[in-house]
Amino acid sequence: MKKIFIPIISLFLIASCGNKVDNSTNSAETDSAAIVENAESAGDATDGDATNQTKEGAKAFIETVYKTYLNPTEEDEQKLDDAEITIFCMPYMGQYMSDKLQEKIIEANDKQIEEEDLFFDFDIWTNSQDDTGFKLKEVNNVEFTGETATLEVVFNNGHEDTKVYPIIEYNKEKNSWFVCDFLINGKKLIRSIEDYLEGDN
Repeated sequence: MKKIFIPIISLFLIASCGNKVDNSTNSAETDSAAIVENAESAGDATDGDATNQTKEGAKAFIETVYKTYLNPTEEDEQKLDDAEITIFCMPYMGQYMSDKLQEKIIEANDKQIEEEDLFFDFDIWTNSQDDTGFKLKEVNNVEFTGETATLEVVFNNGHEDTKVYPIIEYNKEKNSWFVCDFLINGKKLIRSIEDYLEGDN
């Protein structure tokens, strides 16, 4: 799987799209506008029943998201090769993320570059730094309101199960679900990012 480049004080390569931790370095600090451009070029996240505003549609959407993440196509891989900077595979995973989540991630990334202060030391899609390839085990609905849904995604890395809890919202204009947040260790990712940006982290 392709590697995620997250610039910090020495531009360590700390994670990969396949959850691989490495100590390689990135060659340059890059403006986050490149992330937005690549993410927007991926298009809208629509895939059959995954567009339905139902529990089944929410589950189908997340299954599509994680199958894409774990098994990128050659076109997806090329988007990463063409990108000057990639965070959490945003050149092709950005299509599944809400605008607000993308903006917050970019803000946090800009701060960690400017202040040489690492915030993203894990893969938000799997809540891990494991270097073993994950296999999607199951997706379960946790909470569903119609407008939003929280799901439990269970992976197995060959040794043990790992769980992650994406929160999604339905965009009626685009007729699709989008990942708007993650519940990580009992706290929403956007709240953690906001605390970091405000200097409370």
